[in-house]
Amino acid sequence: MRSTKISVVVTAYNHEKYIGQCLDGILQQKGSFVLEVILGDDCSADRTRQIMHDYCEKFPGTFVLLPATKNMGIHNNIKRCLAACSGDYIAFCEGDDYWTDTHKLAKQAEFLESHPDYSLCFNAVIVYCQNENRYEPFAEQLSLEKDTLTTEDLVEYNYIGNLSTCMYRTSIIRQLPEEIYNRFLADWVLNMACGRMGKIGFIRDWMSVYRRHSKGLWSGAEPIDKSRTLSAAIDSYNQLFCYDYDKQFRKQKEILEKCIAQYEKQLQVQGRARQVYLVKLCGSLLIRGIRHPKKAYNRLRTIIRNAAIEVNWQPTTNREADLLVLDNAFPHPLSRFRLEEFCSYLAYFENSMVLSTGTDLPGLQQTEGLDTIIHEFEGTHPEFKFRTQVTTYHIHNYTAKLAYCTFLIQAFWFLEALEKKRIPFVFTLYPGGGFGIDQDNSNRMLRRVLGSAQFRKVIVTQTITYEYLVKNHFCTKDKIEFIYGGVMPFDVLTKCNDYDKRFYGFEKHTLDICFVAYKNIPRGVDKGYDVFVEVAKKLAQVHSNIRFHVVGNFNEADIPIDGLEGKITFYGLQTLEWFDSYYMDKDIILSPNTPFVLNTGFFDGFPTGSCVEAGLRKVALFCTDELKLNNYFVDGEEIVIIPHDCDRIVKIIETYYNAPDKLRSMGEKGAAKLQEVFSYENQMLPRIRIIENEIRRESEGKDRG
Repeated sequence: MRSTKISVVVTAYNHEKYIGQCLDGILQQKGSFVLEVILGDDCSADRTRQIMHDYCEKFPGTFVLLPATKNMGIHNNIKRCLAACSGDYIAFCEGDDYWTDTHKLAKQAEFLESHPDYSLCFNAVIVYCQNENRYEPFAEQLSLEKDTLTTEDLVEYNYIGNLSTCMYRTSIIRQLPEEIYNRFLADWVLNMACGRMGKIGFIRDWMSVYRRHSKGLWSGAEPIDKSRTLSAAIDSYNQLFCYDYDKQFRKQKEILEKCIAQYEKQLQVQGRARQVYLVKLCGSLLIRGIRHPKKAYNRLRTIIRNAAIEVNWQPTTNREADLLVLDNAFPHPLSRFRLEEFCSYLAYFENSMVLSTGTDLPGLQQTEGLDTIIHEFEGTHPEFKFRTQVTTYHIHNYTAKLAYCTFLIQAFWFLEALEKKRIPFVFTLYPGGGFGIDQDNSNRMLRRVLGSAQFRKVIVTQTITYEYLVKNHFCTKDKIEFIYGGVMPFDVLTKCNDYDKRFYGFEKHTLDICFVAYKNIPRGVDKGYDVFVEVAKKLAQVHSNIRFHVVGNFNEADIPIDGLEGKITFYGLQTLEWFDSYYMDKDIILSPNTPFVLNTGFFDGFPTGSCVEAGLRKVALFCTDELKLNNYFVDGEEIVIIPHDCDRIVKIIETYYNAPDKLRSMGEKGAAKLQEVFSYENQMLPRIRIIENEIRRESEGKDRG
């Protein structure tokens, strides 16, 4: 029986920074099919074509690089690439996008095989806003309730939004009218045309990333220019489809032009400073207008009406938000999980704010005031200007449909105000932050918080936490949501594939072992610093080419380092960006931490945040797991579970000292698993859905009331 053949079209122009990630994602596809990749470089001025040529030489049976003597433009480039395809199905991956699911092609081909009346299918997509270094779901897809679409659906709302999500039946592509290539050719019109010849299937798995950046041919254009282009294109599309959807197209064009007119009128009467401000607020809405014109138009009118807030904006009494995020340290840069998580909420929920007390700043050794930190944050994140405010635990002047916070202690401190204002809340019960197993004070806070009439959901990140809440009847199971792990900086997730790593036994002859932690108590025994030093001393006696590295608020005075002179280095506390270069030559991160030492019932998550950050940079993880929290990593392949015993740890390390290839494989496989576990899809999206569902329930409840 003939094997299914899949053609992948890659179009590119000046994508040298991204094309490697794009092509690697294609090569990693798994399944029983024959793969051909058609490369269409449109005379790039950078090294894009050379990189493509290198892949062709390395994989001659897979990649085909089309010739290009002059710049053809996106329409003709797509046309010639499609003509070169010989597969049963055709998928796209634009040169600055990439795929995240190794079974993307297999899933889509299987769908089309089993649904012969469908012309194409598409997957859910994550949008990477590169200029802001932010990931977010394609919001239009989250509101999509049906799995089968038609051209009529796409005329009213472009649910697909990106070519790199799509797989087409080749026989359908061959039936496209020739004149489609003479128009403004984008995913919207191509998919509407194919939808006229068969149904359109939606696979709800997040399998690709659409990159928006300033250099993109479309995403990098000015919002007003894109809107004008789309407005003109509507007439062309209407004609192409013989005016079968004339009413819908005319409605789209009318509302979009109103939106553009409002935008242009406001810019004419405002000064330059406010123009910049309005562009940032309104630009994306102009583009969204083509997908959801009424919603975008109403939102744009609201923004223009409220434009007078400017830099001297102050909250009015009882301002109501859909979501209030309550915290004690945001937006301090050393707390990166807060930055990633809370910025994701601000990006997704338009009517949301963060209220911060700043009471945790001294613990981060911060001497500047919270207002200064907020000002610096707004300088690097202008899209979130005015959306972080200093507050107290009374949260005066604010109310919301829902509140959210992290850590038990924060939920407890804000609880009185939430109950007084009758604001429902959701919180994440991370290890630490006032929570401990069989700890009396922690139990009192849990009973108080989880027993509140305003409590809606608790998110837990470790199995021991879930089991503890259920076993002790703190709340019912339907109130608990389990999301393993935590939110990590997503820029680290995306960079690790291209990380310029130097491995022991390959690019260097020294074995570099590191310890990264924050010292909470003398000698850092809760983090296992005493065990680390003992291990280092024993290894140093035998091996002259092992080096040791300590990051955190530790120094030579904590524990004597006799015998380690010249072999151990202390770096102090560091920002996350510093670790990019630090981990380039580190081989092992040793984490012999112990639960219940810091305080009764207190424990760290597994693996610790420091281990995750190191592991994502291909540093092999050597961790204790006394609470048996590991359910995701394969011991001996993706991680090494160590005992809290110096001599046994030394023997384990020496095993890998004598097998550099196994140590390297451990780092690489561990990084791949961490990418999966801590991806945006597995961390942020479930949290967003929980919060969104609770906001919807509260809104529906008020409406019924």
